[in-house]
Amino acid sequence: MARKTLKLTTPLMSGSDVTDFQKLVTSKGFSCGAIDGKYGKKSVSACKKFQASVGLSADGICGSKTWGKLETKTRRTLKLTSPMMKGEDVKEFQTKVTKHGFNCGAIDSIYGQKAKAACIAFQKAKGLSADGICGAKTWVVLDGAVSPAKPSTPSSGGSTKTTEMSLRQKVVNEAKKYLGCKESDGSHKVIIDGYNAHKPLARNYRMKYTGSWCATFVSFVAIQCGLTDIMPTECSCGKMIELYKKIGRWEENDAYVPQIGDILMYDWDDNGKGDDTGWPEHVGIVVEVSGNNMKIIEGNKSDAVGYRNVEINGRFIRGFCLPNYRSKVK
Repeated sequence: MARKTLKLTTPLMSGSDVTDFQKLVTSKGFSCGAIDGKYGKKSVSACKKFQASVGLSADGICGSKTWGKLETKTRRTLKLTSPMMKGEDVKEFQTKVTKHGFNCGAIDSIYGQKAKAACIAFQKAKGLSADGICGAKTWVVLDGAVSPAKPSTPSSGGSTKTTEMSLRQKVVNEAKKYLGCKESDGSHKVIIDGYNAHKPLARNYRMKYTGSWCATFVSFVAIQCGLTDIMPTECSCGKMIELYKKIGRWEENDAYVPQIGDILMYDWDDNGKGDDTGWPEHVGIVVEVSGNNMKIIEGNKSDAVGYRNVEINGRFIRGFCLPNYRSKVK
């Protein structure tokens, strides 16, 4: 059945076609006010904006070409704008990026700072240009299958079971998702927001975007992995050491040879003689151990998530926090 051509008239056009127009144009992110089934000035304005966005003549008359564009499922290139982009495609982005494991805050159909930060983190993890703009390439990867957890060792019954190594690898994989997130483009905010949203919040202290967020990053990874029972959360390195001491999982020996998933604490004032016992100033997660060297992933490394290579028993090692992964093995 053909759609009516909608335009501003006296009296106003009304009916189911107008209602359908209002619902469709709203879903595309263009507000027409109340969905009241009346084609008034706000509907005309929304029509013009939609037409301009899809390359049609912006005359405010919803004819066959405009109906065709409205009824074709399209997804815009999403980016941070003023006013912010809204609509069903934004909601779809938020839903998909959340399923991929990236926190964009509330799924509210609004492409704000948190959505942009989640987009950047997702793009970095997938090897895309990390600009926070969800265009065609990003949509294609979002539409792909959600990456499954690293396979664990099959049991004799044919099912799978959690192993200590699979848990360690899970932490490493989660941390790597955020490589390159940085303060300069605000992409680190997804880490701060994720930490602050966790309950209970350590010492009831909300981390600021401008604070030193290395311990916050380690805690955020624990939160994302669902391992806060063996990886106590804190935004202070010193307080984090205290928590690990309480559960008997602190290693004071600088010469300790860690495994992936262990947590390295630094003291930049270490003189390199004996076991350092100074105040910790930085922290990261061990992601690789090879020979006499270890590779650490750190938040707030030059204001970003990045790698550092450290010599085993080298200078600046304050000690190690050792999450009890084995206790989670079933």
